[in-house]
Amino acid sequence: MSDTTLNLTDLGFTKSPLIDNKWTSASLPDYGAVLFLQDSLLKIRNSTSVVRYFLYDDEVTTSALEEYLDNLSRNELLLNDKTLGNQSLDDQGELILKGAKIPFKPLYKIKIKILNDIKMILLIGILFFFLVSCVVLVLIMVIVKMRKNRERILTKRFKKLCYEPISTLLFDYELAQLQAYSTEDLEAFFPKNYLSQSLFRNVMIQEIISLNKNMKGDFKAKLKLIYRKLDLHVFSMKKLESKRWDIIATGITEINEMDVNEALSRVQDFAMDKNFYIRSNAVATILNLSNDSELQVLVNQKYPLSRWQQMIYLRIIKFLTSQKVVKIENLFDSENESVRIFGIKLVKIMGKMEAIKSLSGIFYKAGDFEKIQILKTYDALNAESELEQIHHALFSDSHALRIQAMIVLKNLGDIQSQALLIERFAVLTDFESKKAIMDTMHTLSKDNFHEMTKGVEDKEVIRICQHLEDPILTHV
Repeated sequence: MSDTTLNLTDLGFTKSPLIDNKWTSASLPDYGAVLFLQDSLLKIRNSTSVVRYFLYDDEVTTSALEEYLDNLSRNELLLNDKTLGNQSLDDQGELILKGAKIPFKPLYKIKIKILNDIKMILLIGILFFFLVSCVVLVLIMVIVKMRKNRERILTKRFKKLCYEPISTLLFDYELAQLQAYSTEDLEAFFPKNYLSQSLFRNVMIQEIISLNKNMKGDFKAKLKLIYRKLDLHVFSMKKLESKRWDIIATGITEINEMDVNEALSRVQDFAMDKNFYIRSNAVATILNLSNDSELQVLVNQKYPLSRWQQMIYLRIIKFLTSQKVVKIENLFDSENESVRIFGIKLVKIMGKMEAIKSLSGIFYKAGDFEKIQILKTYDALNAESELEQIHHALFSDSHALRIQAMIVLKNLGDIQSQALLIERFAVLTDFESKKAIMDTMHTLSKDNFHEMTKGVEDKEVIRICQHLEDPILTHV
C-alpha cells in the first residue's frame, strides 16, 4: 500500500472500485468537518484543495449557497440537532429534502375558526344583508324612476290627444246635439286605442276639470255632459275603493268638481276618516253636494279644523248662503271647540247680525279663546247690546281675554265702561294692560283720561301719556 493510499485511508477516504484515482470521503456532519478535512490534506499531503459546492447536482457559488441556507432558515426548514435527536446525518438530509417538497399549510385552519366565532358570523351576515338591501333599493329606485319618466311622457302625449276633441265638442256642437249623442258617438272623437287605459282617462278627467273651473253657462254643462257620457264618473267613483289615500282623495275631488250626486252616500263614509286630506275633501264634497242646511257634517266633526280647512269650508258656505238659508248657529252646539270657533268666525265674516243672540247665549259657558272670538265679533258687528258681557270679560283671570275686552270697549264703551276701566287701571300693573286701558280711555273721554292719569308718577304711565298726546305718534 503506497503512502498516498495510506494517508487517504487514514483520513476516512474510500477508493472508488469503478474509477481509478477517485477517492470518496464518508458523510461529514457539518461544514466544520469539511474545513478540518481540507486542513488535514494540506498538512499530510502538503497539497492545497478547493471546496466545491453543489446544490441539486448543480455547482453553485458560496454566496448562492448562503442565500439558499438563509431561505431554509427563515422558513423553518433547516432543522437543528435538538430537533433531529439521534438521527444519522443521512436521515437528517433526507428529512430536509422531503420537508422542502411538502406544500405549505397554515398552522391554524382560519376558515373554520372564523365560522366558529358567532360575532364574526353576525358581522358577516349584517354586511351581506346590507349589501343585498343596497342592491334591491337601487333596483327599486331605477324601476320607479323609469315608470315615472314613462308616465310623464305619456301624460304629455295624452294631453295633446285630448285637447283637440274636447275643444271641438265644446265650440262646434250645441248642448242639445251633445245630449242626443250616445257614448259610442262621443268615443269616436277620441283615440279608440287609449280610451280603455287608466292613465288616458285620468288625463281626460283632469283636462275637463281644468276647463270646468274656467268656463260658465253652457260650457260647464257641456263639460259635465261629456264627463258623464264617457262614463268617467264611474271611473272616479271606483277610485273610492282604492287602498291608497291619494287616489281616494283624488276621486272625491273629481266627484265634487263634477257634481256626481249619486256618489254622495259613499263619500259620507270618509267624512270621519283619520287621513287629513281624505277627510277634508269628503267634508267639502258633502257641503257642496248635499242639501244639508243644518251643517251636520261639520257639527259632528271630531278632528280639529285647520285654517286651510276653514278657508275651503268658508268659500263653500258663502256659496250655499247665496242659494238657501244656512243655519250657522248649529255649529255653536258642536262638541268640537275648533268647529264652534269656526262658527263664531263665520258670523263675523258674513255679517250675521241675527246670530248675535245665539253668541250671547253661549258666552258664559264658552272657553277663553271662544270668548275672545265672540268679543271680536261684537266689535266687528257693533253689538252694543252685549256690553254686559264685555264688562264681565274685564274681570276675567285670562290676561288675553281682559286685553281683548279693553280693545273692544274702545269702539263700544260707554260711561259705565269708563268707570270700570278706571277701576281696573288702579289694580292692574302690567304694561300691556295699562297701555290698553289708557288707549281706550283716551279714545272714549280725554277728560276722564287726564283725570285718571293725573298725579301718577309711574314712568311707564308717563311715557304712554306722552305717546298718546303726541299728534305725530297718533297712528303709531
